Amino acid sequence: MSWLEFLRTATVGALVLLCGAADASAQRNETLVGNRRGTDFGGFGGPVVKLTRVAGQDVAMSGGRGGLIINRRLVIGGGGYALARDNIRTGYTFDNGDEPTLEFGYGGLELEYITRPSRLVHATFYTLIGGGRASYTSEQSQGGAVLRQRLDSDLFVVEPALTLELNVTRWFRTGIGAGYRFVDGSDLPRVNDAALSGGVGTLSFKFGSF
Repeated sequence: MSWLEFLRTATVGALVLLCGAADASAQRNETLVGNRRGTDFGGFGGPVVKLTRVAGQDVAMSGGRGGLIINRRLVIGGGGYALARDNIRTGYTFDNGDEPTLEFGYGGLELEYITRPSRLVHATFYTLIGGGRASYTSEQSQGGAVLRQRLDSDLFVVEPALTLELNVTRWFRTGIGAGYRFVDGSDLPRVNDAALSGGVGTLSFKFGSF
């Protein structure tokens, strides 16, 4: 499945499940395993996998996020993400003829609003505002020494997303979502802002107190 098909499936699935979710008590969380009353304050942390497109190639990014939950709805936190494998080549070569791989990562402040957190299935609206870096790196051995070359570009990143979230237990939630990454500031050869911007499909896991 391509990243575009993933985003379409996630979006359609979110709408279908949201419309079909059963009503729940406003004072008690619905979960797949056991129910409990929600708390006014909480927090969470957990891993995130993103499927996206970078420099014209479908790639996976891995990372994690965490945050403080206020009044069960507003999340203030942060996260960071990087390419799962540095195997992207753009055709650019250093003066020594070596073709480096592209490295790319970003992170920053994350704000999230959780709609109807007591529902078994509910939506969240999320935005990351932060920075990142794209780099070319080359290492070559010459006469027993390692010659290292590196070219960096600092970035500004904004990534809004819609996530469909499932309350699995009182301490575990998982979600699937879709969003778009806006990147500004890249001056790497053959890698402009458009090459680093693009649609994002996410699979997230939250462990904590909700």
